[in-house]
Amino acid sequence: MKKIVLSVVVAATTFTAGAQNPPELIRIFESNTAFSTARSAAMGGAFTSLGADASSLDINPAGLGMYRRSEASFTGYVLSRKAGSFSERMTNNLSLPASASGSATKNNVNISNFSFVYNALNNPSRKLKALNVGFSISQQANFRSRMEAQSPYTRSSIADMFGAQLFGVSPEALKYKNSIYDGYENMPASAWGAVGAFQSGLVFDNDIVNVGGKDYVRYGPFYYDDKGVQVGSLLDGDIVRPSLSRSTGGSTVNYNFSVGGNVSDKLFLGLTLNIVSFDYNQLDIYREVTPQENRGDLLDLEYRQNLHMNGASAGVKFGMTVQPVDGLRIGAAVHSPVVMSVSEEFSTYNKNFFLGNQSYYSYSPAFKNRYKVRSAPRVTAGVSYTFGKRAILSADYEHAWYNTMDVRGIDYRPGEPTLRDEFRQNYRAAGTVKVGAEVNMGRGFMARAGYNYKMNNNKLIDNKYGTVQSFSGGLGYRGRTVFVDLAYVHARYKTPLSYYYSYTLSIPNGNDYITESYVSDSKYTTTFKDRNVALTVGVKF
Repeated sequence: MKKIVLSVVVAATTFTAGAQNPPELIRIFESNTAFSTARSAAMGGAFTSLGADASSLDINPAGLGMYRRSEASFTGYVLSRKAGSFSERMTNNLSLPASASGSATKNNVNISNFSFVYNALNNPSRKLKALNVGFSISQQANFRSRMEAQSPYTRSSIADMFGAQLFGVSPEALKYKNSIYDGYENMPASAWGAVGAFQSGLVFDNDIVNVGGKDYVRYGPFYYDDKGVQVGSLLDGDIVRPSLSRSTGGSTVNYNFSVGGNVSDKLFLGLTLNIVSFDYNQLDIYREVTPQENRGDLLDLEYRQNLHMNGASAGVKFGMTVQPVDGLRIGAAVHSPVVMSVSEEFSTYNKNFFLGNQSYYSYSPAFKNRYKVRSAPRVTAGVSYTFGKRAILSADYEHAWYNTMDVRGIDYRPGEPTLRDEFRQNYRAAGTVKVGAEVNMGRGFMARAGYNYKMNNNKLIDNKYGTVQSFSGGLGYRGRTVFVDLAYVHARYKTPLSYYYSYTLSIPNGNDYITESYVSDSKYTTTFKDRNVALTVGVKF
């Protein structure tokens, strides 16, 4: 087998022991407040300078000062998330189709927002014309998805990476003796898949190498018998066909406690205490199947990773909107970073099927970890113009400093780059442009349209992969006591080859190191399409 490990990439997929890596952590904190309510969703989320909508509690609490009556509203939505076709460029010298394929669709019904606003003061004759307090629960991110991909046959196998991860470890330290978890306890969680591969007969200690006068045990998917013949799961020249499925679930939720006031219909101020909580589940199932022509004993391997994360923290949002002339509003808001305590639990499972109807498995204990994550600070600014009661045009720009994120509570080896370093080196501050329009069609009916463009925050990938575009539209009805809004949002984005199987083996040799890299030589991309239908129902009193 070649010393290269193939990865099937699905939606920026990677295998890690836990989720302490920037892509996953950024995903938890990325904002989706454009879709708090159906009205804001239909207008692309361009609500920084607008108000009297429950989305104000998420975007700019100054909009709370524009309420003149108390209000309660509820928003639900249906999300259809589809993963499109995958593409691949192979460089492993196999005369096989240079393509991969995969798709998955996930439909689910969600609660997006529940809000209550109480009009504590409404006196048009005073300088402080209105004072309102509000509470809302809104979904910031939805992690529900299911993705699958399958590659052509290749000479690269995950067994090579597992073998490299065990380099230099005594075989006795990997065997189970008194407990099924023996072996796992002697290795870091990042190598638990390799421990399971050894215990389930996928890799073997097959060689002793001497570097700098010191002997090291080397592992691989085969060994040599007494006659010097290769035997084992995969032999030189064998090929495998890999596939990967990923199922995720959970969400990030905001609990907002806000107050907003109206000063002379010229200045609107607001403050929000924002409690953020999230729950994230992920199941990865990686498989390799072999053709009959292979000389090794392996028929099918399966490797699973289970990850569960949750956490909570609090931050503040401060906003201000001014109306220098009738119809024109200019608004801005600052969202402070939060320092979130994160708990995670991680486990692995290996099962392999061999010739002769034999199967072996191994599963790890649960690795539990706690650490703190500091999110990115965020500012948003917007301008809008209201043409009497006929129409509204609005535009926003939101900016987040992802390169300032940090993770604390993790022990690093001497000289090892920290996650803080990775955020600063590989990520940048990035913005989101939002544009929206609303037209009054008469008799209380409204028509809306919007556009939302989220920029790439990753320095390592091309902008065509790191951006998200969404187009939206909707209808609304405004009665004296009841209002109903309906929105449709179509988002499209691509994922790149950013995260894949990779491992670097460094062998000390005097004052230097001998390095071998085990990385994928395959290129994948996929296009995702999200279709959201949101409905808001509210009552004023």
